[in-house]
Amino acid sequence: MNTPDWKRAHLLAEEAMSSALASDSRAVLPRCACVISSDGRPHTLETRRDYMNDVLELTANDRDPIQRFFALSMAASAAIEAADVAQADAHLDTAFRIARETDVPVLAYNAECIRVWRTGMAGDLAEAERLAFAAMKLGTRNGIDFAVVGPDCK
Repeated sequence: MNTPDWKRAHLLAEEAMSSALASDSRAVLPRCACVISSDGRPHTLETRRDYMNDVLELTANDRDPIQRFFALSMAASAAIEAADVAQADAHLDTAFRIARETDVPVLAYNAECIRVWRTGMAGDLAEAERLAFAAMKLGTRNGIDFAVVGPDCK
């Protein structure tokens, strides 16, 4: 998706999603939809939200907390794009609960990164900066590669 040839990338992503839907693969479909949801062009928002709703359904009873966490996170991002802050908060509250209940460092780190931008969006930039540095320390302590929140400010 990170290519200047976005039209071709979008077509390939749509083909991948169609194949995943046809296969009804519980492993492939959520990953594929998450890739499509990273396509941040405004005119694809409705389609991306529909895909994320499908993924949320597929992962609702999933035993894979990492897949569920990232599905909720991506659905929250799409909700933010649609200015549906209440829906984004609901998704993130569930994702944060998963991060607290599991002992998976990448989820704890990502939850903290999300808290950074939520705090920044609320207008408390000093607290967001404090949280960003704390998240980077948490990530580094837990072996997360490139544990940087925002631009690399080394």
